[in-house]
Amino acid sequence: MVLRYSVAALASGQVIQLNVTPHDLTIEEAANLLNVSNFYLIKLLEQGQILSNNVGSDRRIKREDLLIYKEKKYQEREQILNNLVAMTEAEGLYRKDEELNLDDSRA
Repeated sequence: MVLRYSVAALASGQVIQLNVTPHDLTIEEAANLLNVSNFYLIKLLEQGQILSNNVGSDRRIKREDLLIYKEKKYQEREQILNNLVAMTEAEGLYRKDEELNLDDSRA
């Protein structure tokens, strides 16, 4: 799963940053890994979309649970994009780059 994200990021020209994270994450650490606000992450936790445990007055999220959620969202986005491409192809609105006749000499 991590390797798939890394390869996709590298292929799209993104920079990869590796961090060693503890098994249980704080709200802030988990929000940073998902690239969302703490408030939004708490909303996801309250909705039960990501599992969490209480440690005293603090919540902790297992790294595995967070990665499962992240993979699920990645798969959902991929499916939506594939459906969108299929719909636009069916309507004749989507053409691959090699099908386009662009005049590169335009100024």
